[in-house]
Amino acid sequence: MLTVGMLAAACGDGGDDSTSGAQGEPRAGGTLQFLTFQEVATLDAGAARPTTGSGQLPLVAIYDMLAEVLPDGTIKPRLAQSVETQDQRVWTITLRAGLKFSDGTPFDAEAVKAAWDRMADPATGSPSAGQVKTMKTYEVVDATTLKVTLAEKNSQWARYLMRGLGMIPSPTAVKTLGAAFAQKPVGAGPFTVDSYVRDDRLVLKRNPLYWDAPRPYLDSLVVRPVLGDGPRLDTFSSGDADVIAFVIWSPELVQSIKQRLDTRIPPISGGQGIVLNTRKAPLDDVRVRRALLLAVDLADLNDKVNAGGAATVDSLFTKDSPFYSDAPSRPKTDLAMAQTLIDQYLAEKGGSINLELLGTATSAVQNQALQQRWSQLKGVKVSVQTLEPVAFVTRQGKGDFQMAGSAVAGVDPEPSMALALQTGSALNFGGFSDPLVDKALADGRTATTTQERAAVYRTLETQFWAQVPLIPTFRLPYAFVVSKDVGGFRLIDDGLPDFHEAWLKK
Repeated sequence: MLTVGMLAAACGDGGDDSTSGAQGEPRAGGTLQFLTFQEVATLDAGAARPTTGSGQLPLVAIYDMLAEVLPDGTIKPRLAQSVETQDQRVWTITLRAGLKFSDGTPFDAEAVKAAWDRMADPATGSPSAGQVKTMKTYEVVDATTLKVTLAEKNSQWARYLMRGLGMIPSPTAVKTLGAAFAQKPVGAGPFTVDSYVRDDRLVLKRNPLYWDAPRPYLDSLVVRPVLGDGPRLDTFSSGDADVIAFVIWSPELVQSIKQRLDTRIPPISGGQGIVLNTRKAPLDDVRVRRALLLAVDLADLNDKVNAGGAATVDSLFTKDSPFYSDAPSRPKTDLAMAQTLIDQYLAEKGGSINLELLGTATSAVQNQALQQRWSQLKGVKVSVQTLEPVAFVTRQGKGDFQMAGSAVAGVDPEPSMALALQTGSALNFGGFSDPLVDKALADGRTATTTQERAAVYRTLETQFWAQVPLIPTFRLPYAFVVSKDVGGFRLIDDGLPDFHEAWLKK
């Protein structure tokens, strides 16, 4: 039998299961203030992207998850009591008995099926629809059991149950509230939505029906979006915030580390960067994409954006990943070769290359530095457009851009990195398609040993740097600075914050 526990060798260090912070017996009560880097795109788990940095941060508190894959690859039961497979294709999910949503309705196998049906419905517009399509069938066996038959074997499929497929809304609330469900969603997580004022605050209250009593220990959790790393860090330093989040490297994050604040950063492979829209000229031509990659000077960019303190991406996998290899790796900066590739393209196509780089205020400094660098290429003009986060996510998701901030990142290639690169994925924003990449991803899913997976991911890395679907810049930190008065706070996988065991000393 293959269980999630056999995924152990496939992970790096994974999410931070730190017990640093306040020590001793957990104390009940209190309100924890959590500052995020942007407003969530939606509180409806069925409509949310199954990625950490695009609004998933409060969702674990509302919905919990079916199962969690720990850093060593073993399963940590959550709403599901067990997740098992005999052959990587047929999976059995057994739910805990007696589960209830926070509205008092049963959390059973029919509710899970209803959630997946809703994600699959084109009217929902769910970014998780592709994950539902990985299942050929999913059947309710009894009140607590589902049988899932995948379209193809996947030894890593249980990882999908930490996000998208694993966050289940109350079908009764979905039907009753309709479009208003996103304003006050109902899940089976440790907290319930008390009030929500967009761009101001989300107030969550303790769920008395939560399955893991006496957790949660907190009376309430207040989530506030505060744009700008400086204002968030200032608020934390003044004692008006208990946990703050960073999505990208910045001088403020570097400052937090240097000041020895309790800064937690999961070891994520891949990184943030600029996704290139390969659907249309000029970025449909690999010569232009390679020229942009070769023109980037990571050391200079790091100095300008992060005072030299960030971890840069010189290989797809980090050195502590079991999939790391000395070769292939990122090609060295070569402005002369970049110019040669641009000249070849323009000699064939004529005219000039005009590009727009889309981003948010969070990435403004990086984007301006890249604009200046790429503008050194003769025949290339780059403009920068800065949007509000929700507007940016909308355009990015529709593929309405030439270049845009994005990421190819994850503790494990499955599922986040794969979803960003495989042909036809809703999270493959640039429309990239490469048969060798698709085959490597497919082979990585069926492989069951670290050695087998590492071998196929070498092909993935070779093609990544050769075809350049995205230009990585810095490792994606998803960092959290935690007050010394907070105990029990931990990170799941590549940085999903888990508050169900959090408590306040003060």
